Amino acid sequence: MERKQTRFAFVYENLRRQILSGQREYGSKLPSARQLCQLYGVGIRTIKTVLMRLREEGLIHTEERKRAVVVYRVPFREQKHTALQTIAGQRDAILEIYRSMEALMPDLLTFSCQFTDIINLDHYDDILRWARRPNLTSNGWKIPARFFHDILKSSGNPFFCDVHSALELHGETSFLTEYLTETGLFPQEKEKEEFNRILDAVRSGNTYAIQNSFRAHYHSIANSVACCMQHLDVQYPQEPMDPRRYFSWNTSYGIHQHYQRIARNLAERINFGTYAYRSYLPSERALAEEYGVSVHTVRRALSILNNLGFVKTQNGRGTQVLTLDLSASIKNTNHSRLLLHLNALQFMALIVRPIALSAFDGTRQSLQKAFSQPQGISLADLTSHVVDNVPLYPLKVILQKIDYIFYGGIYLYRRNSPFPDAPNELAVRIFSCLEKDDRQGFAHLLFETYCGILTNLRNLLVDNGVPEAERVITPNLW
Repeated sequence: MERKQTRFAFVYENLRRQILSGQREYGSKLPSARQLCQLYGVGIRTIKTVLMRLREEGLIHTEERKRAVVVYRVPFREQKHTALQTIAGQRDAILEIYRSMEALMPDLLTFSCQFTDIINLDHYDDILRWARRPNLTSNGWKIPARFFHDILKSSGNPFFCDVHSALELHGETSFLTEYLTETGLFPQEKEKEEFNRILDAVRSGNTYAIQNSFRAHYHSIANSVACCMQHLDVQYPQEPMDPRRYFSWNTSYGIHQHYQRIARNLAERINFGTYAYRSYLPSERALAEEYGVSVHTVRRALSILNNLGFVKTQNGRGTQVLTLDLSASIKNTNHSRLLLHLNALQFMALIVRPIALSAFDGTRQSLQKAFSQPQGISLADLTSHVVDNVPLYPLKVILQKIDYIFYGGIYLYRRNSPFPDAPNELAVRIFSCLEKDDRQGFAHLLFETYCGILTNLRNLLVDNGVPEAERVITPNLW
């Protein structure tokens, strides 16, 4: 109950602050309830309760089957001042989001461009008109955002668009883009020049030109936001810094139910030999006590494992561990979920390089302290240490979420070893990079490892009756 209340408070305070500060203007529409669920990582009940509270306070108007509309009007003289004060109090957290976008988005967009027929994108004509327009409208920032969204959507990977939307939401993109333009910190002509370079690069099909154009764009934006935050720090020197970090990302594709998590955990124990072949799992009541759930929840978890061929439950005797039948396991698993794990793995391969580079120093120290022998480290251990040492909070959240989804499916196939479960060679190479202070080698090795796992898993699924997996392409190093 406490956790739900905390989530409610986070969403309520965040939306209320945006409305009162004028960041969400009078007459504007909030995202739909479903979109809010995805953006804030909460359930529909929490969102409905938040919207009800905001309506009771006279901040929004709601109608059934329509998006909520902001009806609070910030006094004209106070609107921008109040909004800027709010931003000033969150300057560090917001700047982290733009530095995270600088790290992630160029590679995601560059990869997506190989699937893009630019002239057929939904907002291609809009971006051409926008680039030629002498003056931007107040909502002009939305056109480039939609164009980028179209490119990411072309990849077929749902995580790309999800993370882009989450970063824009928490980065207060709409307000800051307009403020940067008004103050001259990111002039209109400069923005248009950058987008024309991006368009020319995408049309050319040259991967290096495409990546460099996206990198230049996001680097320019991040630096402009940094200048903006310095400006606000001078303008509002007495504004206290809000220590909370507001970024959250709900992929909306994770494993949320208790019984699913228990099934995954039990499967991992079986795969790693905690429960040996032909041995019996603890009783349902013992498992219920261990996991702090009801016996009914444990039975649902065991039902999953029975269907996948991990175990066989016999009345009066208990649940016995079996040898996994790979074909039966894949056949009895929803194909859309298998593809989801594959997309998570593709996403991980694309983001692991920039994240590993940012976490290199801390990872080197913690790994050398935790493991005296390289043979003692697994890929899961390594990723965990990288997560712990990521300096940018949004990157940490994103990596944790996608790693959780990836490992949510990997246990189905672990016995058949398309994954480095005995990664002696990998571990030796990792420690060699750490000893030589080879940052690029370390990041490339992680990228190479996840790409190898993706290729093996995709082939495994295709060979066992999931032909749709062929469409999830392994990234190339550019």
